[in-house]
Formats: sequence, structure tokens, C-alpha cells
Amino acid sequence: MKILSSAVIMLFMISCVTTNPLQVEVDQLNTEKGELTARLEQMQISLSALAEELDALRDKSSVSPELDSETQKAIIRDRDSLRLRSTQLESNLLDLRTQLLNLRTELDRVTTAKVPADTQREDLLQKRIQELSNQVAFLTNELKVDQERMADAAEALKRSLETEIIKGDLEIIQYSNVLVVNIKDRVLFDPESPLLNPAYEFILAKVAQAFLQFPDKVIRVEGHTAVYPSQRWSSSWDLGASRAVSVVRFFQEKAGIDPTRLVALSFGEYRPVEGNSNSTQRAQNRRVQLVLVDRPFYEIQEILKNKP
Repeated sequence: MKILSSAVIMLFMISCVTTNPLQVEVDQLNTEKGELTARLEQMQISLSALAEELDALRDKSSVSPELDSETQKAIIRDRDSLRLRSTQLESNLLDLRTQLLNLRTELDRVTTAKVPADTQREDLLQKRIQELSNQVAFLTNELKVDQERMADAAEALKRSLETEIIKGDLEIIQYSNVLVVNIKDRVLFDPESPLLNPAYEFILAKVAQAFLQFPDKVIRVEGHTAVYPSQRWSSSWDLGASRAVSVVRFFQEKAGIDPTRLVALSFGEYRPVEGNSNSTQRAQNRRVQLVLVDRPFYEIQEILKNKP
């Protein structure tokens, strides 16, 4: 999973570095040009409206000399205000046209000229792209090799535990470079007991031998239970956790697995493969699940130590 995640990150980085900075600048300038053009058109419309309003006031004052002095004063004030607004608007229009001209000049420079620095940057980006492509190819090949090794280990484990698989006591699933072994609780434990049944410890021993081939991976031991009345356990969490710890201790103490690779988890009754409404379904849900996964998912302590 670490290799797959790294490959995805590398592909994302390639997509980032391939963005042409020159094209980005051109796009930004085109956007700004469009905005300025729209503003220019709007201001021209406003100026035309003001001109019409000013003409109307001129007509009104010229054709109505009989108006009283207060009305004439009000018309003159309105006319002077409109003239001021018109002057301001014309000034803004001139400034906007200047901005637009400068923008067109800059846009022409960017789209038609390439300075040496641009060429050097493109060469550096192409080199980086090639380096990342090589790394992606390497990681992809490593992932393929890891998947093949995992498939071989899964097939060998299936052959060695064929009897238990046929009986329905055990299931082995490989997905990419993750290996999952499901074991029914009745195989390893008596009802409500967290103690391993010695007669079936050989199953765990064979699984441990397969897991030992992948020392860089973590073994996640999950305890799954079901809903049922119990005099011994206060909750399904407790029983699931106790059974997971029993398996972890077997792997460490009898199978010789490095304890830093081991994780004990309890899901209680809350990750059922079936419902919990009848005894048949509850029997399916009671299980121990052994999951072989990449170590980085569990290196939280290292992440915290190395955080900025």
C-alpha cells in the first residue's frame, strides 16, 4: 500500500510540474482583459445615459424661460452635477482605456516573446518530469513484485490449510499487496473464552510462517464478536480484545514474530459480515481476522516525531 500511495503521489506531482507557467500568465492576462473590456463597455453606456440626461436639462431650461427662479436654480444645479459626473466618467474611461492598452501590450509580449530564462525553466521542468516518471516506473515495478510474492504466499498457505478451508473454518483473501486470513472463533476458542485451543494452534503457526516472509509488514489481529447475553463479559469489546491479545501473544511468544509488527484490535460486534438477528448469522460474525498490511499505516509515532 505504501508503494501504491507513493506512485499516486508521483503521478500527481508530474501533473503539477507539467503546467506551463507561460500559459498560466497568458490565461490570467486574458481574464483581466475581458474584465476591463466589460467595465469599459458599461462605463460607455453610463456616459451616453448622462449625455441624454444633460441634453434634456438643457432643453428644459431653454424652452421654459417663464419658470420661477427657484426651479431654474434647481435645474442649473442638476445640470452642473451631471456635467461633473460626466467629466469624472470620461476621466475614468480614459484611465480604463490606458489600462487596456497596457494589458494588450503585455499580452502580446508574453504570447510572442520567450526570454532565455523561460527556455531554461522548461528544460528543468522536462528533466524533473523524466526523473519523476522514472521513479513512478520503479515504484510500479516494486508494487508488482510485492503483489506476486503475496500471491505466492497466499497460494502456499491455502494448500497447507486446505482441509480447514474446505470445512469452512478458515478463509484466505489476497487483495493487491494485502493478505487477510479469517478464522472462525469456534476453531481457536471455546464459547466466551479468550484462551487459545491448543489443538488448533497449528493453524496460527502456519499463518505465522507465511507472515514471516514479509518482515516489513504489520500483522493486524482483529477480534470480532456478536450480540449475545453474557455473564462473564460486560461488553463485546472486552471479549474481542482479549481474543486478539491471545493471538498476538502466540505470534510473539511461540512463533517468534517481532512484537513491533503486531497490533491487537477489537471491533466487538460492530463489524458483522452478516446481521446479528439469529444464531446462524452470529456464528458467521464471531471470528478472528489476521491482516498483513504495509507498516507505514501504523508508524504514527514516527510521524509525530518528524512533524514540522
